[in-house]
Amino acid sequence: MLRRRGAKITFSLILIGVIMISGISGFNSRGNGDADSNSNMVNNRNSASLDQREKEGMNPADGGSFRIAPSRYIADSNLPILAREAAYGYEDGAIHLKKDDSFTAEIEVPKEGEYTLSFDYFILAEGLQSTEYSIQVNGKSPALEANRFVLPPLWKSNTDTFPKDRYGNEVMPTQVRADEWQTIEFTDPNRMNPEPIKIKLNKGKNIITFTLMNGELLNGSITVAAPAALPSYAQYAAQHIDKTEAKSAMIVKEAEKPDFKNDTTINPLPSRNLGVSPYATNLLLLNTLGGKTWDISGQTVYYDIHVEQDGLYQIGVKYKQEDKPNSRVFRTFTIDGHIPFAEAKHYPFEYSTSWKTEVLQGAGGPYLFYLSKGKHRIGIMADASPYYDVMQLLQQSIKQTNDLTLDIRKLVGNDVDQNREWEITEYFPTIQGDLLDIAKKLSQEYEKVVMLNGGVDSSKGLTAMKMAVGSLEKLAAEPNQIPRKLNELNGGAGSVTQNLSNAITDFEMQPLTVDQLYISNKDASYPEHKASWINSVYESTKQFFHTFRSPKRQDNDDGVTLNVWMNRPRNYMELLQRMVDEQFTPKTGIKVNFSTLPNEQRLTLAASSGIAPDLALGISNNIPFDLGFRGAALDLKQFDDFGQVIEPFSPGALLPLIVNDEVYGVPETQDFYVLFYRKDILDSLNIPVPDTWDDVIEIMPELQRYGMNFYSPIAGATGMKPFMATAPFIYQAGGDIFGKDAFETGIDSKESLKGIELMTNLFKLYGLQMQVPVFYEHFRSGKMPLGVSNFATYIQMQVAAPELKGSWKIAPAPGIKHNGVTERWEPGSAQVSMIFKSTEHPDEAWQFLKWWISAETQVHFANQLQTLYGKEYLWNTANNEAFSQLYWPEEDKQVVLEQWKWLKEVPKSPSAYLIERELSNIWTKVVFDGENIRSAVEDAVNEIDKETARKMEEFGYMKQGKVVAPYRIATIEDVESWVRGRDGN
Repeated sequence: MLRRRGAKITFSLILIGVIMISGISGFNSRGNGDADSNSNMVNNRNSASLDQREKEGMNPADGGSFRIAPSRYIADSNLPILAREAAYGYEDGAIHLKKDDSFTAEIEVPKEGEYTLSFDYFILAEGLQSTEYSIQVNGKSPALEANRFVLPPLWKSNTDTFPKDRYGNEVMPTQVRADEWQTIEFTDPNRMNPEPIKIKLNKGKNIITFTLMNGELLNGSITVAAPAALPSYAQYAAQHIDKTEAKSAMIVKEAEKPDFKNDTTINPLPSRNLGVSPYATNLLLLNTLGGKTWDISGQTVYYDIHVEQDGLYQIGVKYKQEDKPNSRVFRTFTIDGHIPFAEAKHYPFEYSTSWKTEVLQGAGGPYLFYLSKGKHRIGIMADASPYYDVMQLLQQSIKQTNDLTLDIRKLVGNDVDQNREWEITEYFPTIQGDLLDIAKKLSQEYEKVVMLNGGVDSSKGLTAMKMAVGSLEKLAAEPNQIPRKLNELNGGAGSVTQNLSNAITDFEMQPLTVDQLYISNKDASYPEHKASWINSVYESTKQFFHTFRSPKRQDNDDGVTLNVWMNRPRNYMELLQRMVDEQFTPKTGIKVNFSTLPNEQRLTLAASSGIAPDLALGISNNIPFDLGFRGAALDLKQFDDFGQVIEPFSPGALLPLIVNDEVYGVPETQDFYVLFYRKDILDSLNIPVPDTWDDVIEIMPELQRYGMNFYSPIAGATGMKPFMATAPFIYQAGGDIFGKDAFETGIDSKESLKGIELMTNLFKLYGLQMQVPVFYEHFRSGKMPLGVSNFATYIQMQVAAPELKGSWKIAPAPGIKHNGVTERWEPGSAQVSMIFKSTEHPDEAWQFLKWWISAETQVHFANQLQTLYGKEYLWNTANNEAFSQLYWPEEDKQVVLEQWKWLKEVPKSPSAYLIERELSNIWTKVVFDGENIRSAVEDAVNEIDKETARKMEEFGYMKQGKVVAPYRIATIEDVESWVRGRDGN
């Protein structure tokens, strides 16, 4: 029976037919002298994999396949099948699945063996949300990939022509989900494995359960099949020997306009090369596709074509590959969803810095593809799977190296005495042989990859492998020196693990820039790639004189126009400008001009000289306070809907923007401080993830026993310790930075003293490392397998530490427990937005600001960033409602949202800077000089009181030592009351 949240649908099927389908592939051959050897090499690897499976008792099933229609899923269920119209035209009908829904199939097979699995699906989820299945066979996961099998969506542009900006240059159109049924084979979701994943079925009945882990979709038919090899081109040609060659055919598809793609980050790019089509002298046209935006294995573009006659056609690609020097890149070609023959898989494109046309061909000449009259869909997929074996070996070598490093550190610690002599072979008698064995395997695979790369050994990945092998051999030659040279093995610049990681990154990248795709008759003539020297001189002259002309805007100047300065990179500004032109201005009639702000300190000069903009975006959270205190910032609390607008934001993030109940800015992005931990190391040492600072103290002896340590942001501040490192201890202990108002400090309260005591004892008594310039490097190397850090470290780990993928996680920051609740107060404010008081259009500026920080706009902006520039462009919006909808790893997103419940920034005051400095001085005196905590705090309070009185006199809040004007310190409760409207505003 079909179940929601776990209901099953069971059916039995007796195999009744034999239908052959395509499965594993070989490697292509070409007329460049070494392609045949490459083909044999990949085929031999496939055979080796088969031998290994046979040893494990996993034999291929006899040839055959069968298709299971959705009607079989619900034969005993009251839930209806969605018929053709409701199933978006799908003939077999479909079932509608939401998150956590599952269905089960009971399949009876006559023989034990390996089978492939594929199914039809139609994604219903919107945006960048991933759609993921988990698959179980007979109650167990058949492969690691089956735990979360990602179903790629299909995307298309919302218009057939590129939109233009206000200067006439082409810009990227919005990408939308395509309403298309797709078929996917159960395979490596990263498309690194050249073979589909096989599932082992027992003789007789087998139960296969599908659970939708994330997303929403329609599930169509399922196909279970015995593996079948792709035919070679010779076999394919023999099958079509009776077909005639096409006559005088030439179909040209502009590559920058694919009909569909499975990844939004595959982008069109502008080229000013005269040989590229189309071309314009004075405008930037999006006239090529791909480059570094099309370099991830599995990324696929699709082109729909219509041929006028049945026949044999050749395929040509006009390309340039200059993003990966001295390296081949690979593409797999499909026609109507199928790879026609083995040589169309892993097809190599040579390194080329100039445009050239590659006709798909082998040793015997161009490949001829049979196309019947009518519509066809050609797919071109980036393909790193030829490097699968070497990447598996590199990952294995990294793990071996990491494990060896950890074992040595357990023995010698991190701070190795350079004068001590070690007989390391007494403790690790096989260490020399282990290192040489790793080096030997890498060297053998290195030779194979050189062949795969056409005999060229100077690619970045191969160079990195060679350096790693050299380092391993050098270390093996002097094993007793290894304790002093652990950084050469793991973690340091140029270390073995870093070189192996660099090699993996290089082999994974498969960039290719394409201008045009050709489908033509054999031996057709293609457009020239290079302009004549006369045309080149003529165009250069035109471009030179064009530089003396200002770009002509194509809009009018009627109505209100806001000037906005944005402290972000130009590509962020251009994206927001486009969103404003497409969404905000048409709805409101308010135009917005953006300018980049290279130095945010210019805002103070602009305000004082009367040339301030209407708004500023992306600025530090101290700027609105500084400007507001001097009467240059607009109080946003005056607007009637202010409480409603700030409701989705963390109240603690607004505290630095408030002066005496006036609010001079709103959060735009938000940082987070969470606990980073190396799961692999903690599991190895049986160390639990700490929840409180008491837990941290408890695990410190075990960490230090192995020469490891815990990181606190205090250690990352080499000079003065800022509030973001010191204030959390005071807040977590129940204390405060200020007293009842800004004229008093609260650091001498009983609770604050407890927080300061913990802050200093962690270093003085429990041995936290006092100075750590870059936590990321220590975390990556394993020297500090735990630590509290922020968004910047998260991005670094996501992007720059591929060798640790799956080996690290984040958790809420440790705190102090009060009445059973762990209080984890940490800072988190990042960039903010503000309106200048001098604006002539305050209502329009507020309308724009509300639009910009709204959940809808923030989600769209974040999704477009990742759509255009890649998933590493994470946008850490301060709008919690928007953040919950963003394309972040779900587990990490929940950790961040939990930590943001404890976000608390330090409010600003004229003397806050001195409190910050004195807290830093207290830490230094206690930890370095051994001074008593209470004595150090008393000295600090005296200095703070004197400076507070002086600054308050300067700004008119005190006169002759008496308070003449109030200065309230805002609290989280104040902000929450504004949201609820308790103060009547």
